[in-house]
Amino acid sequence: MDSDHAVREWSISRPRLRGDLRFHFQQDKGKPIYVIEDLANRKYLQVGLPEYQLIRGLDGTKTVATLLAENAGRQRDEALSESEMMSVLRWLLDQHLLEPESLDQSKRRHREAPKKKPDKQGGIMGVLFYRQPMGSPDRFLGIMAKWFGWSFSKPFFLLWVVLILVGAYLGFENGQRLLKALGAAVMPSSWVILALVFIGLKILHEIGHGIAAKRYGGVIPEWGIQLIVLITPLTYVDASSSWSFPSRWHRLAVAAAGMYVELGLAAIALTVWTFSDPGWVQSLAANVVVSASVVTLLFNANPLMRFDGYYMLSDATGIKNLSGKGMMMLQWLAKKIFLGIQHLPLPKGTRKHRWFIGAYGIAAGIWRVLLMTGILLILAAMFKGVGLLLAIAVVIGSTCVGIVKMFRFLLAREQGVRMGAALSRIGLAVLIAAAILFFWKIQPAPKAPAVVNYPEKTILRVDCPGEVVGIHVKNGDVVKEGQKLFTLANIEEEKLVEKLDVELKYAELQSRELLAIDEFPTYQAQMKRVEGLKERLASQKEKVESLVVCAPVSGRVHLRETDGLEGRFLETGRDLLIILPKVVPTVLISVSQDDLRELDGNLSREISLRLNGRSEELLASLTRIESRATTGVPHSALSASFGGPLSVRRDIDRSEERERGLARERFQQESLNHFSRLGDAQSAIPQELIRARFAAYAELSDLEGVETLREGEWGFVKMSAAREIRLGKWLYDHVHRALLEKFEKTQEATPI
Repeated sequence: MDSDHAVREWSISRPRLRGDLRFHFQQDKGKPIYVIEDLANRKYLQVGLPEYQLIRGLDGTKTVATLLAENAGRQRDEALSESEMMSVLRWLLDQHLLEPESLDQSKRRHREAPKKKPDKQGGIMGVLFYRQPMGSPDRFLGIMAKWFGWSFSKPFFLLWVVLILVGAYLGFENGQRLLKALGAAVMPSSWVILALVFIGLKILHEIGHGIAAKRYGGVIPEWGIQLIVLITPLTYVDASSSWSFPSRWHRLAVAAAGMYVELGLAAIALTVWTFSDPGWVQSLAANVVVSASVVTLLFNANPLMRFDGYYMLSDATGIKNLSGKGMMMLQWLAKKIFLGIQHLPLPKGTRKHRWFIGAYGIAAGIWRVLLMTGILLILAAMFKGVGLLLAIAVVIGSTCVGIVKMFRFLLAREQGVRMGAALSRIGLAVLIAAAILFFWKIQPAPKAPAVVNYPEKTILRVDCPGEVVGIHVKNGDVVKEGQKLFTLANIEEEKLVEKLDVELKYAELQSRELLAIDEFPTYQAQMKRVEGLKERLASQKEKVESLVVCAPVSGRVHLRETDGLEGRFLETGRDLLIILPKVVPTVLISVSQDDLRELDGNLSREISLRLNGRSEELLASLTRIESRATTGVPHSALSASFGGPLSVRRDIDRSEERERGLARERFQQESLNHFSRLGDAQSAIPQELIRARFAAYAELSDLEGVETLREGEWGFVKMSAAREIRLGKWLYDHVHRALLEKFEKTQEATPI
């Protein structure tokens, strides 16, 4: 039998390693390994000691047969077999680590190269995760490392630990107040500031990676910007040179450097927030705490995503390519369970840690599905109807590709696949899923937006324009009727009182003179002028007296803002504060028509209310539901244009406004300016809901120990449904409703 021509070509070849490669020695659990650094292609590859000794002998003067004999003599029991050596050489060639002219097979490999799929991510995924390089920052980061490299020293690390402990203590001591501040920081009205803070912190995050890598001798060939779904800006640096560091602690330090910087800044911001007065400084500090701690821990520290936490876990466990091995293990489990393949070998490199890798693969797979679902929902909300169609196309396309791949695998009959057993298992899985959807009944809890409302509230506005020269109350103070609240000053209006008083006295003197000389017609005309001046003077005095703002009723003060208010000139009509009566507020709920059907008209059920920025859950009871739906905005705080959850559009027909039940005009007029962060022109635009909703009332049952509820605080209520529904029907209704709402928003909504 003739020998294999391909094997005979390999045995007589004289492969030569590229001269620009670098090798770095490391130890993994006491075993020597080597990292191959390919700077030209920005790759770092790991090999064991036998492979390393073979690779180092590739100088272009020895044949493969000679190298095989030398390796057998040097390694003895751990020597590579002929097939293993062929695999190593093919791997070197595929990774472009050999000089092309040193192997005759290079031309054949070059011809086969176009058949392989490119590594670069493209298509829709390339759009969803767009990356734009911005050059090499190596020189800049080298300078930064000289200036700030000390921040990664052991003494500073101990100081960092103390700072984190102090921040944790302050957060624990001010838990309720901190949760409220963090809730306010993520409100839509703060999104612009939050986005700017987030971008700044991410830049510092990546600079931290770069400084740590340069401190330990690494190279940073590239940094840039990555956009997730074209709207979430992230930064990145190529710190992969840290993979070649001999010390595992140095590699872990580089991976953790970004979180190290952000958590330190979060601790500083938390300290500033604790000891600063209410105002823009405290608000900015709260935004820094949210972005530098919560967001960092949820994403950067998450090992299920290929961010910092993943590389730290991979290096700490010594499992290289943990994500890839986890996905291979997940596929192995799917083939065993759903296709019934017997005697299927474990994926290469997973045997030693198969339980850990398997658990990681399952968790990462679930997280990937949730992440893609979230991204598709964001995509559906973008670009009007185009984003929704694109999201649907991605789902359908991905499903079809998965089905086609599965049937190709089945038809190939590889790895002991038995078509009958595979189809029966798949059919059984489909039947179980269908049975769960069609026969499992649930009792869903409808969720609806709700707002705290004081029907008897009193809103104080400026009657006479003036400069604020005194603020005598703070937010939350309890005041009595007639108590002084604000003091304003207006010299022109006060001088007008003096002017009118002088004119009145002069007019009275003239009237007496006319009466003395019996000029009765002129006297009567003069007396009319005197009466007019008296009315003007009384009105002007009343106007000037209103510069001292006093409480018309007793209650608790709710101020929209106090920082920077003193010294400002306020125009007539500008709202100053709300006085809330000493009564339990009502909860105003906006219920969709579908959720109302699930309630089945039952008003005896308790509901739970959770307000934004508060950790406690409040209990309430439904007392009344409006008899018909309305498109009127129930409360301005719930309007999307003012940071609320309800989508609105311009109200085309105002003639029906007074017939809309709870959503009356006075609700908008009384609270619109107070909760708006927009100008007067914006506030004057009439609004209505995109879809009609029912308004409902609820009474709070127990407020003992709860901080005073403020007018306009909003959140969501959960209501127990009065009927059971099949899981499949519930899912269908919610998906159908979500798609319909998205479609209506893109077709009907106009900018406010």
